[in-house]
Amino acid sequence: PPPTAISPLSLPDALPICLSQAVDNVPEARVNLSLGSLMAGMAFGNSGTALCHALSYPLTNAGIPHGEAVATMLPYTLEFNGFDADIIAELKTLISTLHIR
Repeated sequence: PPPTAISPLSLPDALPICLSQAVDNVPEARVNLSLGSLMAGMAFGNSGTALCHALSYPLTNAGIPHGEAVATMLPYTLEFNGFDADIIAELKTLISTLHIR
């Protein structure tokens, strides 16, 4: 698949393992960590998150942490921008497991 189609949802599971091994100077882990960073950056750059960031500022100003504020707004802005409904449903499920206020 094209790199922009790779789901960043698998990265949180791999990150702690690679980070721990990279600290122990395992070369393959350092490469995997770099690739994970690249994939996350590509996903972020193509994710249409500008609107949810803009809409999250009032929440952040009210004391809600930045990441929680953006995550709260993300599904609604993706719907507004016409993103795939299945991906939005998966994202809403993931966000609901985080117990964001």
